[in-house]
Amino acid sequence: NVGGNESGQQAVFVGQGVTDEENAFMVDGVEITDMSAIGSSSTYYDFDQFAEMQFATGGSDVSKASSGVSVNMVTKRGTNEFRGSARFFRTDDRYFGGALEQEVPVFEQPDPILAPEQESFVGNSIDKITDYGFEAGGPVLRDRLWFWGAFCTNDIRNRSGGDVLEDVQPDDTILENSAFKLNWQIASPNSFVASWNNGNKQKFGRDAGPTRPRPTTWDQRGPTAIYKFEDTHVFNASMFLTGNYSKVDGGFELACIACKAAGSPDAAPETLWDADGVWQNSFLSGRSSRPSEEFKISGSYFFNTGSSTSHELKYGARMRDFEAQSPFHW
Repeated sequence: NVGGNESGQQAVFVGQGVTDEENAFMVDGVEITDMSAIGSSSTYYDFDQFAEMQFATGGSDVSKASSGVSVNMVTKRGTNEFRGSARFFRTDDRYFGGALEQEVPVFEQPDPILAPEQESFVGNSIDKITDYGFEAGGPVLRDRLWFWGAFCTNDIRNRSGGDVLEDVQPDDTILENSAFKLNWQIASPNSFVASWNNGNKQKFGRDAGPTRPRPTTWDQRGPTAIYKFEDTHVFNASMFLTGNYSKVDGGFELACIACKAAGSPDAAPETLWDADGVWQNSFLSGRSSRPSEEFKISGSYFFNTGSSTSHELKYGARMRDFEAQSPFHW
């Protein structure tokens, strides 16, 4: 993460013997893997929302559809006690008495030391990063109905590198996450959960760099909502059954800044790739819609054979429908 160039971006990781395209992401057991960007998550996260994070790198459950790393993030829930937390973090290129002060660009130094014919260059740098949020929950009806909710903003402001000071551009990212969960103990053998998670990534000046001056960079917007309804029934000490429905309303938009300034993609300046390999005037624009729905039922049956051997029989089925439409144009 040099100079913040990967802040607010997805991490890439692999398990032994598999590629990152085999990875799977879940929130509260809801499959949210983006099948258009295979092995990627369809949204970003507020990690203070989670009570537990589960990772599997091998010996995965038979219900898992792929062989890569499985990541399941379990959100918090309300209890009979009101509980909550809040946070505020800030990092800046000028704070902490200069202990974390970034290197002065070569061309701003009074006597730059350069090799013969070496051109000056400034790398990526962090302007400031601000992260704040809260989460809280408690009872609506004690021993019967509980709520929990959370909100956070991660404001990441970077500067992209360039050959000269005039080439340095802002590359800013804002991640906003909201969540709400309702747990209801309908009766002693039956419980119900309804939850909503929404992650919105906004990026201003995406892909800014030496070959992408500001008119050719993107402004990105990508709210992704996750809905889940789940009911669990315990029939007796030997058998329980869980059914749930979930929906992921995923997607994003990449709008070239020149197209936005012109008011219409058709009115934008003509795209040009000049002799120095630099894009000029305009760039590709478009959007991608990636919704999915899932129906799942699962259960377990416990039984004994003899006096000392116990067994658990797992059973279930699921169906996930994923659709993608991605119209892009010059």
